Amino acid sequence: MADDRRLQRLTRELFFVAATLGTGESLPSWVVDRITSLFDEVDVSAGQTIFSAGDPAEFIYFMADGRIRLTRDGAAPWIYEGRWAIGMFEVVLDRPRARTATALSDFRLMRVRGDAWLDILEDSFLLGRAALERSSATVVAMAEQLAAQGLAFEPMVASLMPLSRGKLNLIERLAVLYELVFLRGSGIQTLAELAAVAEEITVEAGARVAEAGARKDRTFVVLSGEIEASRAELAVPRTFGPGTVVLGPASFGEGSIPWGAHATTATRMLVLRHDDWFDLLEEHFDLLRSALGALAMHRDRMLERMANQAGGLTLR
Repeated sequence: MADDRRLQRLTRELFFVAATLGTGESLPSWVVDRITSLFDEVDVSAGQTIFSAGDPAEFIYFMADGRIRLTRDGAAPWIYEGRWAIGMFEVVLDRPRARTATALSDFRLMRVRGDAWLDILEDSFLLGRAALERSSATVVAMAEQLAAQGLAFEPMVASLMPLSRGKLNLIERLAVLYELVFLRGSGIQTLAELAAVAEEITVEAGARVAEAGARKDRTFVVLSGEIEASRAELAVPRTFGPGTVVLGPASFGEGSIPWGAHATTATRMLVLRHDDWFDLLEEHFDLLRSALGALAMHRDRMLERMANQAGGLTLR
């Protein structure tokens, strides 16, 4: 019996690592132990409905192989093949299922309750940060795929209140941050702490605000003016006006970025240092969940556009 339990635990750990493309390998053992102890194994058959549109998002499903089709009335289908986590974004956003998931082959799923997953994300900043990095990388890759097809993806725009001509005070900076999509689910106290460390700058037309290949260390929020971003291998530049985050999801996370950006007019911006940003992410789970939710909305918008253009989309 003990050997059976050890084998089951090992199988679940290997499944989790495989389904998350190796993310589990860098996580503390207690995180992997806790996640896998909460796994519920589900064998599905081709044609079986896993969940339906409108259902509450109770579970996150991990698959290491197999095929699932996600459908919605009036929209092109999405098909997932291989290693994926299904339904995570709806859990983060706390919204019902937008699509119906149907198995296209026989395979085994592992599922974990959404509330338990959120508890683990809150308890393990390393896992939460890894989820943010992966979500950002996925959305960026999709945006670049659209750009390679000659399709500019419109950034999400916040509605800004009329701004005073002088430097914004703390309350005004807080009001700006409150409207940003990636911060909208955060509490006022959290946003007040972020507003306190935000810096306001104004740059002239032609000024460089990001160099391709440079390390990401700041995020820019445009208050007025316009920033244009480009990279050599993509034909379509991206523009960011008032109420947008320069480079959008590509500004999250660590590492370097292949985009360069410059002001096309005199441009006024709020600047968030990544060191401050990550410090607050670790202290305030609402900030992390809000960012993950914004990335989920970006991702869904791009998937819809890509699927509708092609009449369907297969993700491998």
